[in-house]
Amino acid sequence: MKIEGIRCFYSEKLFIIQIISDTGLSGWGECSAMQVNGSLALLKSALARDLIGQDIFNAAEIERRCLRQHYKYSGQLLAMTFSGIDMALWDLRGKAVGLPLYALFGGKCRDSVPMYASSMTRNLSIQQECEKIAHAVREGGFGCVKIKIGPRMGTQEILDIRSDIQKVRAVRETIGEARELMVDANSAYTAAQAVQLHKLLEPYRILVYEEPCSYEDLEAYEFVSKRITTPVNWGEQNWNLYTLRDFLLRGAVQVVAFDATKCGGLTQLLRAETLCRAFNVNLAPHNTSVGLGTAAHLQVIAASPQATGFQEFNIEVPKAFYLKKPFQVTQGQLTVPNEPGLGVEIDEDALYANTSVTYFSHS
Repeated sequence: MKIEGIRCFYSEKLFIIQIISDTGLSGWGECSAMQVNGSLALLKSALARDLIGQDIFNAAEIERRCLRQHYKYSGQLLAMTFSGIDMALWDLRGKAVGLPLYALFGGKCRDSVPMYASSMTRNLSIQQECEKIAHAVREGGFGCVKIKIGPRMGTQEILDIRSDIQKVRAVRETIGEARELMVDANSAYTAAQAVQLHKLLEPYRILVYEEPCSYEDLEAYEFVSKRITTPVNWGEQNWNLYTLRDFLLRGAVQVVAFDATKCGGLTQLLRAETLCRAFNVNLAPHNTSVGLGTAAHLQVIAASPQATGFQEFNIEVPKAFYLKKPFQVTQGQLTVPNEPGLGVEIDEDALYANTSVTYFSHS
């Protein structure tokens, strides 16, 4: 079964790839939409022609063509773009053999996955943030919540640790002691600041401390991890297995957050999962997608003994408009789809109506 064409559906906040085979069967994947124009340019200039005509099961040759031969401009953008390609190919392979992907990944460890309500905002007042979280908890029955603290990396804002403490205290009071609370700093702090803030947040029982320092700074993560007892989450920006290896060897990370829409797809996420097993750390993929990204992560999580904790669900987006049956968290859980491939059905009419479309083929 060979790749006959590649169709891209994109908007400001969405990038979906459809890979069409010469049998008419197709697979679907999602790229992170952080650089839509860049991903489209990469497909146009190089990746599409590298893929057309390739056997969908020849994964090693596809990876060589798309990643290794383009090593001169390897990095986050190439990894993000290939993520959608790799995800679509896995979806297509699963459909071709009539099996859900978890069956191809080693079999299912769990039928459902506990999700946490992930708040993405920094621009709300503390009262507004608490009201939003309370609503999400009531609607989805979440047993865990994650909030943003600090300024996002690169914003050059002055740190206001007192405001962080007030926000965490208010959210803890809102959700009560029976639910878990995580914080995400998006690389906001220096190592010393991250440790200082953690000490002040200890009364509010933080379950996971996500990306406290610049994601590139191994020394900072080792410093923090050796001085606090809360697990540190890292990896949402990373695509490089050698970097992950180094973080694990130094004990600098306790929760690995590779994202299948950013890191190079499901193939790379599965490799990261194997490293998690080797170092006995948790796998909790970063996931802001409520559509194909969620479907992809569920398939890996279902097959992973290391994915034992809460997993991310974005409460800012009401639903994935392009899924015929959007994901809905019930009693804090998502059920793992059992249909072939990613296990979801795409509403193509909705995609055509709401996105721009580009098609690549031999001609």
